[in-house]
Amino acid sequence: MITLNIAGREEQWTILGSGGRGFVPMAYMFYDDLASETGLDGLANRLVIQTTRSDPGFQSQVQSDVLARLDTINFDVLGSQTTTQLKETNAAQMDILIVLLLAMVVLIALVGGLGLAITMSLNVIERTREIGILRSLGAQNGVVRRVVIVEGLVIGLISWAVSIPCSIPLAIWLGDSLGISLLARPLDYIFSVPAVLMWLGLMTAISVIASIVPAQSAARLTIRDALVYE
Repeated sequence: MITLNIAGREEQWTILGSGGRGFVPMAYMFYDDLASETGLDGLANRLVIQTTRSDPGFQSQVQSDVLARLDTINFDVLGSQTTTQLKETNAAQMDILIVLLLAMVVLIALVGGLGLAITMSLNVIERTREIGILRSLGAQNGVVRRVVIVEGLVIGLISWAVSIPCSIPLAIWLGDSLGISLLARPLDYIFSVPAVLMWLGLMTAISVIASIVPAQSAARLTIRDALVYE
């Protein structure tokens, strides 16, 4: 039950249902009730046409025919939109939000990659003596590089595995917050397996790229460098 102020008087109205249909809030009611409350009987501000087919081409053709017919009888139309155009408009509005979230993901991935690169560089410095021992045992540059890169890759894979269960409650909270703010209803959460696999590929690439420079630094270390390291 809600209280509405109509023409200076308060009345109790009952909400029968709700749903998310777009960014502009609107309410539906029986026409007889609307006419009795506003006194605008016999008037309307919207004409909805249900077509026999839902493909965009057919809808556009019907739209053109109806607008041409209304123009011949001097009926002014302020605007018209097919369901396909309405979906595209709503999708375009959502795309802005999606691009913003993807930009945040890219920034977080870059920061994580820089953090991993710094961590691997520190590991190379701290393990200089170990690298010197590998050199003394005959390890070539490629072997030293692979050791560092594999270590960075393992760290990245562990972070990916840990992030999956942590992301579920965060995604639900974010969907609820954005849905209530934009659509007045929580968004339905769907666990995306392709997104998890895409993040795995991205994390693998970031881990390898972040480990290349430290691996190259480790490969340049000689036995002499390891002996003089303190």
